[in-house]
This record gives sequence, structure tokens and C-alpha cells, in this order.
Amino acid sequence: LKQLGQKLGTTSHARGRLVELWQEVADALVGRRQAKHQCVVMFDHLDRALPDCQQAIERMVMHHDGPGVVTFVLSFSGSTYPVVPRQWRHAADLRIELSSLTAEETAEFVERLLRSFDLPGDAFSAEASQILFSLTRGVPRDIVRLCELSLLSAMQDDQPSVSADVVEAAMQELSLLRPSA
Repeated sequence: LKQLGQKLGTTSHARGRLVELWQEVADALVGRRQAKHQCVVMFDHLDRALPDCQQAIERMVMHHDGPGVVTFVLSFSGSTYPVVPRQWRHAADLRIELSSLTAEETAEFVERLLRSFDLPGDAFSAEASQILFSLTRGVPRDIVRLCELSLLSAMQDDQPSVSADVVEAAMQELSLLRPSA
């Protein structure tokens, strides 16, 4: 939230108080709308947010119902989409449902990702690739995060390729970084 406020150009006086910070962000968005400065605000994995965060975002989105200066992109995990509040679903101008990748699609996605890093397509062992798919359930964002952390870990240990153990250890690290729901 603090980063959003900074990107919107607010000078925060909230000092860690969330209610004040939310108000500053809302005021900055109103200012952008009045000045006709276009803005895209993205909230990712909103279904994992705490209830007070969801309520604040809901108020913000419902308040900005006019045409097009501020565009909100709300991302939800596919399995929890049906529990997204009905008013959000009805307020949507566009809804795109992406299914998770299959094991084969995940392998292709990882190969392309590795090529973008100028790494060989077989940087992950076959077993590591299977575990990667199993742990991420084919969710591209999670695949990228787990791949990056696994690659960094393998490089740190001077391993020529990423093993299943490295992928599992990286997933444990990521699990420790995620706030509990």
C-alpha cells in the first residue's frame, strides 16, 4: 500500500497507520480522475488479502465507477473466484479466466523462461520439473517465482543443474515469506 501511494505521488503522513494510508491513496486516485491523468492500479491475489484490505479496495473500486481514467485490475486465484463478492463480479468490465497450465505446458513455459535467462532448457532435472509443477499447480506466477529462487539457490551452491531437493527447499523459503491467511 505504501508503494502504491508512492507511485501515485503522495507524500504520506500516515506513519504506518493503514486507515490514513488508504485515505491518502483514495484521495490521490480522486485527484488523478479530476486531472484526467490515466492510471492503472493492480491488486494481485486479492482473495488472499486480509478482510479489512479487501473492504478498503472494494470501497475504492466502487467509488471510482466513472468512465476510464482509473482502471483497476483485480486478480483472484481461480479456485476461489466464485467466492468473490458479487458486486465485484458485476462491476467488472472484463473478466478473463485463466486455467492453470498442464504439466506439459509448465515444462514448455519453464524452457522458455530459461531461454530468456540465457540458460539451457535442461537446467532443471526431470524430477525437479515434475516437483515444480506439483508445487505450483501450474500457476505461471508461482512457476516463475519458484524457478528464479531455485536457480539462484543452485547457482549459490555451484550446482550445474537444479535438483528436486533444491526446488523443494526453495518452495519452503517461499512459504516462509508468504503471510498466513
